[in-house]
Amino acid sequence: MTGTAFTVFGAAGFVGRELVRQLGAQGASVQAVTRDSWPSPGTPLGHAIYAIGMTAGFDDQLIETFDRHLLRLHHALASYSYDSFTYLSSTRIYAGAETAHEGATLCVRPAERDHVYNITKIAGESLCLSQDRADVRAVRLSNVIGEGDDAKTFVAAVLREAVTTGSVRIRQSPQSSKDYIALADAAGAIIKVARHGTRPIYNIASGHNVTHQSIADMIEAAGYSCQFEEQGPVVVFPAIDMTLYQDEFGPIETDPISAIGALVAAKRAGGGQT
Repeated sequence: MTGTAFTVFGAAGFVGRELVRQLGAQGASVQAVTRDSWPSPGTPLGHAIYAIGMTAGFDDQLIETFDRHLLRLHHALASYSYDSFTYLSSTRIYAGAETAHEGATLCVRPAERDHVYNITKIAGESLCLSQDRADVRAVRLSNVIGEGDDAKTFVAAVLREAVTTGSVRIRQSPQSSKDYIALADAAGAIIKVARHGTRPIYNIASGHNVTHQSIADMIEAAGYSCQFEEQGPVVVFPAIDMTLYQDEFGPIETDPISAIGALVAAKRAGGGQT
């Protein structure tokens, strides 16, 4: 990949930083774009990866969610030339769907604040695919976990609470579950799709759900107290179908249980530092 040009929008973010790191390690020429460093209109981007997006807490920043998922995306698509363009969407959009396959029918309710995230991600995908170019595609990314995540995402939040207070209370049922993917695996898969993908949409996930009970067990094994709220809701996301990605690029390397266990151990050793 030596000398291959890439541009990463959102290079200061959790996933963006890892993309820049891996691309640099592979010898690519990387233009790292942050909020205050957008290139001049007309600048060639090479292979562009759009990693700007909201994580947890979006429901308190609805206008910013529209801005990051759609308005800045439109500016990027309209203002530059590129060899390929990869938009980072989310497997969260499968909430309420019968299956989590790239061709699944998606369910949203515009009147609900909690659906703004999914609606804007889906609209971002649609905006990209309306370019009618085979080199513009969307990646539906699972819940990414790894050191350096300072967001309010579930795993990051419960680990932060555990190491700072010695205990954690989980407000959903132990049977709740979702898919997780290690940061290094996620970034590596995104880069493969950006360079060699042949389909308009790819899921990038481990393909295996992890229950809250399993996470609680690992937290307790590390010496922390973990309790569940009585009558907490059961929230189960459909298992993510990884067939399309695996047929082209092979399996994701790290098992999610191993990835979460390694993160718990790292937090324990580091005293909770991110």
